[in-house]
This record gives sequence, C-alpha cells and structure tokens, in this order.
Amino acid sequence: MTTVFLLNVKAAVKDVYLLFWSVALPVGALITMGIFFDGYVEYTLVGMSAVSLLFYAFMSTSFTSLSQRRRGVYDLLHATPMPLYQYILSVSGARSMISMVLGYMILVVSWIFYSPSFSIIGLLMTFPVLLIGSTAFIFLSFAVSSVVKTEGHLSMSTNLIMLPMVLCSSAFYSLENAPSFIQYVSMVNPFEWLVTGIRTSMTVEMTLWIQNVFILFVFFALFFILSLRTFKYERH
Repeated sequence: MTTVFLLNVKAAVKDVYLLFWSVALPVGALITMGIFFDGYVEYTLVGMSAVSLLFYAFMSTSFTSLSQRRRGVYDLLHATPMPLYQYILSVSGARSMISMVLGYMILVVSWIFYSPSFSIIGLLMTFPVLLIGSTAFIFLSFAVSSVVKTEGHLSMSTNLIMLPMVLCSSAFYSLENAPSFIQYVSMVNPFEWLVTGIRTSMTVEMTLWIQNVFILFVFFALFFILSLRTFKYERH
C-alpha cells in the first residue's frame, strides 16, 4: 500500500499544470471578486475551496482512472496479492492528501490577502472535513470512470454530476430563499455537506460541524462500497 501511495503522490506532484490551475484559478477568481464585491470574499472563499477540491478529487481522478484502465494498468492488479480495497484506499489516500494541500493553499493565500475572521481552531477543524469529503469524491470518481468507455462520455458524465451539485449548494449564494425542491435536493447533495462542513469549521459551530462530519462520513462509506462494487479491471 505504501508503494502505491507514494507513486501516486509523486505522479500528482509532477502534474504541475493541473496543480497550478487548481490553485491559480480559484485564487484569481477570489482576488477579482474582492475588487468588485467588497465584503463578499469571506463567503465565497468557502465555495472556491470546495469547488477546487471537487474538481481535483472527482474530475481529475476520474480521467486518471479511465486512462489507467484503457492502458491496461489495472490488468496488472491480477498479478499482485494486493486486495482491491487496499489499492483503492492507497490511491485515494494519496490524492486526498494533494486535495487537502490545495484546499489549504487557497485558504491561506486568501487569509494573507483579506484577513478573514476565521481562527486557527477553525482551520484545524477543516482538516477532517476536507479529508473525508475529498476521499468520498475520489471513491465516487472510481465508480463513474468504471461505467464509461471514452473520455467524451466521461467528460459529459462528470459535468452532469458536478454542475447540479454545485448549483444546488450554498457555495456561492444562500439557499434560505431557494425553492423548496432545491432545499430538499441539497439535503442529499454531498457537495452541500462539504460546503457547510467547511463553513461551520470556520465559524467553529461545534454541533453543526459534528453533524456535517457524520453525514460526510456516511457518503464516504456509501461511495467506498460503490467503488468496490463497480470497479472494472479490463480495458473495455
């Protein structure tokens, strides 16, 4: 497991282009919004961090997983004694670590520029939220990449999953006055629980934070089972 973990960390770190845009784009958007929308940055900061994590953990892992399957990398797993769950946990652990680093980089850079009101305790409380949330989305990416055959299908599928999750969340606007069906959808939206988990961490609302961490862990367990049940070794 350690070897697979380290190899995936090394491969992720070498992807400078993806890492750059996973940080530069959200930070650039925050700075731009800070110029035109005074006082809105602190609310948007949470949304930007969550979206960055979602894009890296879910989309990039989906494309990486499909690419490895089509190149026959997963066929080699049959020749090793490593159980499937250990392989998925190793890859997910490595990419989760990168996701969390990216999320913290956005928070720290924004803190330097705008000095938002969240505390060190709030930053520490985001750790389990980012860890459980990013790993859950990585598990989901294994499931999605297993049911598509081409990059085109995968691009369409990931967009169909991510856009509703982002739009039916409080990442960039409050859902208090949203239609009731949107509020019901948000209750089963894992991305909304990630957003509110980060937000309750920043405001150190312990009861709501525990509730968010618990529900994120439920999605974590569901997506892990789904990734194991749907995983495909073969190229086609």
